[in-house]
Amino acid sequence: MADLVLGLAKSAVEGTLTMARSAIEEEEKLQKSVQRDLMLISDEFEMMHSFLSDTKESVTGDMTRTLVRQVRNTALDVEDCIESVVHLDNSSNWWRRLLPSCVPASAPAASLDSAVADLELLKARVEAMGQRNMRYGLSSSSSSRPAETTKLAEARETLQLDILAEARYPLNKKTSPKDLAEMISRKADDGLVPQLQQLQVISVWGTRGDLGTRSIVKKAYDDPAIGKDFVCRAWVRLPHPFNLLEFIRSLLVQFYTSLGSTTADLLNPAEVMVTMEGMLVEEFMKQVNNRRYLIVLELEDVSMLVDWEDVRAFLPDKGNGSCVVVHTQQLEIASLCVGHCQRVLELERLSDDHSICAFINDESNKDDQETAKIESAREWLQGFQHVGRQTNFWGLKSKITRGTVRCIPVCGIAGVGKTSLVKQVYCTMVIEREPFQKFGWVDVMPSPFNLKELCRNLLLDLYSGSLQHASMLRIRDPVQECHGLLQQHRCLIVINDLKSTEEWDAIKADLLAGHNHQSVIVVIAHEESVARYCDSEHWWHVEGLEIEEALDLFQKTVSKKIAPSELSRDVIEEATHVLHMCGGLPRVIIAVADFLAGTGRLNDEECWSNMIDLFMEDLEQHPAFGSLRSLFDWVRSYFRSCPDFLKPCVFYLSIFPLNNLIRRRRLLRRWVAEGYARDDEDSSAEEKAEEFVFKLFLLSMIQVPGQRVLTNYMKMPLCHANGFLREYIVSRSMEDNLVFTLEGHCSVSSSQRTGRHLAVDSSWDRDRVLFRSIDFSRLRSLTVFGRWEPFFVSDKMGLLRVLDLEDAAGLTDDDVGRMVKLLPRLKFLSLRRCEKVTCLPESLGGMRYLQTLDVRYTSVATLPTSITKLHRLQYLRAGANVPDDSVHDDDHLAAAVESQPPPSEESAALPEAIPLLSSSSSSSPSTSEPPDGAGAANNNKTLVSWFGTGCSELWTRCRQRRLAESPNGGVRAPRGIGQLMALHTLGVIDVSVAKGREILEELRNLTRLRKLGVSGVNHGNCRELCSSISGLAQLESLSVRLDKGSRGCLDGFSSPPEYLDLKSLKLHGDAEDELPAWTDQLDGLNKLTLQMAMVTQQGMDVLAGLPELRSLRLRFEEFQNGELLFSEGFDKLEVLEISCNSRLEAVTFHPGVMESLELLKLRCCNRNGSSTTTTRFSGLEVLTALNEVWLSGSYGNQLEEHLKTQLEAHPRKNTGGATLILSNP
Repeated sequence: MADLVLGLAKSAVEGTLTMARSAIEEEEKLQKSVQRDLMLISDEFEMMHSFLSDTKESVTGDMTRTLVRQVRNTALDVEDCIESVVHLDNSSNWWRRLLPSCVPASAPAASLDSAVADLELLKARVEAMGQRNMRYGLSSSSSSRPAETTKLAEARETLQLDILAEARYPLNKKTSPKDLAEMISRKADDGLVPQLQQLQVISVWGTRGDLGTRSIVKKAYDDPAIGKDFVCRAWVRLPHPFNLLEFIRSLLVQFYTSLGSTTADLLNPAEVMVTMEGMLVEEFMKQVNNRRYLIVLELEDVSMLVDWEDVRAFLPDKGNGSCVVVHTQQLEIASLCVGHCQRVLELERLSDDHSICAFINDESNKDDQETAKIESAREWLQGFQHVGRQTNFWGLKSKITRGTVRCIPVCGIAGVGKTSLVKQVYCTMVIEREPFQKFGWVDVMPSPFNLKELCRNLLLDLYSGSLQHASMLRIRDPVQECHGLLQQHRCLIVINDLKSTEEWDAIKADLLAGHNHQSVIVVIAHEESVARYCDSEHWWHVEGLEIEEALDLFQKTVSKKIAPSELSRDVIEEATHVLHMCGGLPRVIIAVADFLAGTGRLNDEECWSNMIDLFMEDLEQHPAFGSLRSLFDWVRSYFRSCPDFLKPCVFYLSIFPLNNLIRRRRLLRRWVAEGYARDDEDSSAEEKAEEFVFKLFLLSMIQVPGQRVLTNYMKMPLCHANGFLREYIVSRSMEDNLVFTLEGHCSVSSSQRTGRHLAVDSSWDRDRVLFRSIDFSRLRSLTVFGRWEPFFVSDKMGLLRVLDLEDAAGLTDDDVGRMVKLLPRLKFLSLRRCEKVTCLPESLGGMRYLQTLDVRYTSVATLPTSITKLHRLQYLRAGANVPDDSVHDDDHLAAAVESQPPPSEESAALPEAIPLLSSSSSSSPSTSEPPDGAGAANNNKTLVSWFGTGCSELWTRCRQRRLAESPNGGVRAPRGIGQLMALHTLGVIDVSVAKGREILEELRNLTRLRKLGVSGVNHGNCRELCSSISGLAQLESLSVRLDKGSRGCLDGFSSPPEYLDLKSLKLHGDAEDELPAWTDQLDGLNKLTLQMAMVTQQGMDVLAGLPELRSLRLRFEEFQNGELLFSEGFDKLEVLEISCNSRLEAVTFHPGVMESLELLKLRCCNRNGSSTTTTRFSGLEVLTALNEVWLSGSYGNQLEEHLKTQLEAHPRKNTGGATLILSNP
């Protein structure tokens, strides 16, 4: 976590440095002393940034962590200071602003001298940090920690735990000897390894050092039965440097002792001459050739492996069952001495994370190596828990089988199950044999990377561990040997745990150069960047389990220890909450399931409560979760490798509750307002924020519900934070975490009385006294979930940038007026779905730095005229739902449909829960506060307000409520909207009003617009709309809602301008039969939504020819001949959504159509009184790439059974594809 804090500090310093330099360059009116101080601060922060870069690998001590935290906090204070003094007051008296983060907030207006003094104080704080750095010896030169050593230790820890898991594998114990003595003296008929009369090598190693290891070896060595079986016994430590004669002398002395011979004096060093060397060796060979011997050999260092090779070559194998026991503390020695085809057995378990293990050679059926590999694969598959991921399994298997790709990289975070997925595919193909001739699996050992060692281990696996080939490898170059095999045979090779691009460069250059294209290399890596480096087109990203799959895995694991009857509905409900915290990671899910089943208290509410409250603490510290130690080691490495500019975004995700779906656009706009994403020469701030979201998706920090269905990454409309990683962040101390949350009946500690980001959870009891005890002087964002209270806004929130009230219940116009008055520095304001808000105050024009305003799905029907003063406004979303029984044009709900399976029974009515805005409606969404008389109180307030302000206010509100009932769902915009030159997103604007044509003409001035939504388009204003669109060169997304009787009104231009490159188009309205004449010229269109009365077959054929179309949504009232016919084209279409009603009798797909379609969504909706849809489908089997069919709405058993029958004949049915997913009708 220290690395994450360091990244936050670096990001803060970099942002402050940028702002300071900007202030120096842009403010001509800065007083010279202030400008000088800003220059000095800028220089100091530049040095701080360099210090933090050098400290990246060394944030280990408390002093360093404290300094990093102080740098971060001071950087944020300076940024607030500069913004207060320079950017937030353009008047000539700008210096009469205080620096709220640095001086008491009670002083309302300081003089110029006071302002300069406050800046001097900041400068002194910055300089003092540098002095403390020198005083306590925290200079960057001391930061040269052995980072590679740390990484090596972490990698070895991970490998050790993997070995431990293998040793404890249940199937391993069925044929295992009960102790080391039995292992040493086993006979050929033991069945463990055939032909056991050959010399065997056993390595004994402890997972946590030498504790208990020596005693186990000594016990076996002194066993009387062993003494009887092995008449020659010796225990020696391999000397370094190695001396063969001294080694032989030591062995002979102990051999004679165990034989009871009196000839040991012959080996007196004083009597041994150089000329006796031959006799010494001859005597040794005589003993080991004629007798069964046991040698215990202590090896302490990996460098002794070379000496071990010499010793091993000198020890003869006379087929008499002699044995060498290697006693070592080094895992590498234990493994390599035995050979690659080995088995790890647990001799004794001392604790959950410490066992004494034995490595033995397991050459089962050496003469039939293929059979041994097949049996091993079968054993693994029998022990593997198959849970979900059938689409991933068959998709990966298909990609490997086709053999058209040389390299298939697979990536994903630790514990997500990527190795298990690849292993499942690998073992399946080993059993099937075709189309490959040889199979090899090799793990990349901890750094430093050694290509020869990698190839040696790969050869041993390719040859099933044959010792004859192992001997051959000592005299041949293993790299060339592997290269030759890949040239001569069609091989499937898995390289597991690739750590860096440099390792891949070495493998590719020396091992894979020129290998035949029939072989396939599967590379498994944690880092997405490494996977994409291996192959930027065919890499495979493994995500966490969906909640249904996680619950299935939990139940299967728990059922091994308890009766299924104990898994009651209440237990499943509690388990579901805990599983969300597991982040879909199978390793965590299994560990938690084993732990809970072991307690025997699954039906104890207190047990679940403790598990939830202490979730991360238990996982990190409880002995029962020792198997997760390597996962937490990886998590620390994960945050260390996470780019510094992403770390503030990672922390920011903890604002949102567990499993809370977050709109992507909401997240982007907040990051822009916070300054995490800034404009530069190459891209805009929002484009950078888009990149951040994608990177966090690849890092698995955020997850997309249903994204597993699509093989291609598409912009996710909804996402949520990975539950496990979110809990890890939240569990850190408040000193590191800038986010604090009010939830339940919580209290606020002294360390939490100040912070940068505050989240009010829906579960919090709304304690006014507690809330007012918090210091808001540094607060930058406030997010409210659930019920709104007026005391949530305070005049002490002077630096607040982000106010996010999306879905907050109970918010009124009076509350909005108060927050606009008290929070003039807001950059982000969201009132989305606050239905009681009917108007925005004229004082909104004073929020000159507002960048984002979202009043979508409120009762606001008219934008205030003062909005034209918001020259920094970039994103403006307004408008309401359109009353329509069959279709709900709700971007939020559409996003949910785009990104997840159909809703469950409880949530199936979610679209209908969005209220239709009307003056008589008292309904509220599920998140609204329940009716309790509060509405009457609000009406009384409105009446009192009217008597104080005059009739005009009431008239305005009544007019807005009438307009809220408008069927086109747009809002009325004021004249002057064209002055908002920074706007890039605008909608939905009602242009059917009296001055709508003038508004459309003004839109032409908004040259930065990328997304535009208009409603009320008709023959009277369509010419102005087409003219405006022609002038918007950057427009990418267009949504148009047509008035009734507007057929052909969009044909204002025969073809779109060459520079217009629409990616998304939504057409809603009454138009029949015809699409706009220019539809066939939208060559770059990716996404198309049509909600129309009907489109002819000719129109469908036009859509089929759009070359880049990937998502198509069709919502028609009527259908030509009652049929939808897809006869050709749609080559790149991946998602098709069809709204079915009683008028749609048949949907037909012809061969060759939609060859890329992966997801078919069918939403049944009827308005003619019919309870179900009876549409018939044919040709589903020609959709060769189809993964899933989602069926929702008012369908009956007849349609369900019909679709099941159709999909049974699909060619992908037996390979995990063509799956029908239902929501309850």
